[in-house]
Amino acid sequence: MERRGGADAGSDLDDLTEIGAAELLLPARVFTPVAARTDLTMDGLRDLALRFAAPIRLTVRQWLLTRTWTGFALLWRPDGGGLVLGWRAASPGLRFPAPAAIGAPAGAIWSAQSRLHATVRTGRPHHGVEEVQTGAGAAWWFTRFGVVRDLGRRSVLALVVLDRRGGESPRRRPAEGNAAWSEKRRPAAGRSGAPVGAGRPS
Repeated sequence: MERRGGADAGSDLDDLTEIGAAELLLPARVFTPVAARTDLTMDGLRDLALRFAAPIRLTVRQWLLTRTWTGFALLWRPDGGGLVLGWRAASPGLRFPAPAAIGAPAGAIWSAQSRLHATVRTGRPHHGVEEVQTGAGAAWWFTRFGVVRDLGRRSVLALVVLDRRGGESPRRRPAEGNAAWSEKRRPAAGRSGAPVGAGRPS
């Protein structure tokens, strides 16, 4: 059996603590039908948080757990002159790409032209398909960025939407706003176990 390091174990414990807190503040039996009717936007997320008087992080974690959409939430905090990944959440059963490690710099995933940086500069939300690095090659993620307050600091939350239906990701690149990835042009040799999102557009 693979042994997990102390940092991974600590992260798992933090996740379990947040999941428990989210269920207390946003009980699934009440939250799920409301979340299913809510627009998958930064405004929609804020509306959910206000309605249930819950922090943004707990709200987005519970939203992912409802399976009404599939993807990641990545919170980027200021650190020196750049941004680092300070918090993350994923849909049940979805693995984070290798570069999405806590403490990783934004440049490990996002390009210099990413809307992430425009969001930081302007303070306004941005969205669109982003070319990213997953550790298994380039991928294309439909992502919504928005400025949030976290631990008293101005941070940027990225909602990576791989599938809005909560089902298995399609094999072809869909229209913008659904799953934002596509498989490789060549046969998927060695693809098994690759993070969701690896591939080139077809």
